[in-house]
Amino acid sequence: WNPKMLKYLYADNDGTHIFDLVQTAAGLNRACYYCMEAAARGAEFIMIGTKAQARPIIKEKAEESGVHYCDLRFVGGVVSNFKIIQKSIKLMKKLREDKEQGAWNIFGPNQRLRNQCKLNRLTKKYHGIENLTRLPDICIFVDEAKERNPIAEMTRLGIPAVGLVDSNNDPTFIDLPIPGNSSGSRSIELVIGKLAEAIKKGKMIREQTQEGNREVFPKEWDPWIFSRDRIRSIRRRSKRQPWMKGMYGSYENWKKCHPFGAIPSMVPFHDFKWNDLW
Repeated sequence: WNPKMLKYLYADNDGTHIFDLVQTAAGLNRACYYCMEAAARGAEFIMIGTKAQARPIIKEKAEESGVHYCDLRFVGGVVSNFKIIQKSIKLMKKLREDKEQGAWNIFGPNQRLRNQCKLNRLTKKYHGIENLTRLPDICIFVDEAKERNPIAEMTRLGIPAVGLVDSNNDPTFIDLPIPGNSSGSRSIELVIGKLAEAIKKGKMIREQTQEGNREVFPKEWDPWIFSRDRIRSIRRRSKRQPWMKGMYGSYENWKKCHPFGAIPSMVPFHDFKWNDLW
């Protein structure tokens, strides 16, 4: 088990950890309201659950709520290498379209077999994210220990992570953790089902609001992305500074006043192209 999950535990029964259901209910309620408000504002979600217990649940609830999902495998770079992954998705759609239109009939049996194997391989990887046209705004996952790589990608790009965390997980980089059993299908279905219902309610609220009356949110830079304190190699206790003790009394007091580290001030957002910088 992970000592960082101690605050979410109620008791220990012969090596079996019992979660504090009051905190579990509070975390689930907070996550549902967060997802509902985000969906009402037009946010894009991605559900990730590659465990054997979570695969059918993730696929069913994601298709019901109309969000993107990864149930068999999370391909590295879906978020951090988005443009290259989009090329593979376009290739998958092109192969599927050529097959449906009969363009493979001019090939021999060996070439058709190779094309079919390539299509099956791409479909297995990207069947849940083939309609993903931009980076997701929120990530929903099951079991941080199993989905550590996608969570690292979300943290790198500043995408909030919401999910079910077990007693052996590390909640450090989870924005809205829901403490609970991530090994049982019943608990996974309960949590993911509630989050899917919240997303559907948020989308319903957005559909009922006329397009002209929808609130417009101007684009802005995220200062957390440009903060040095979000880099794992720099986030060390040896980075204490004397002025922290002089102004705040101790390094621990400075951490309480700055839970996200030193956030730099940012200029207003403006459209730019990388080619214009040189």
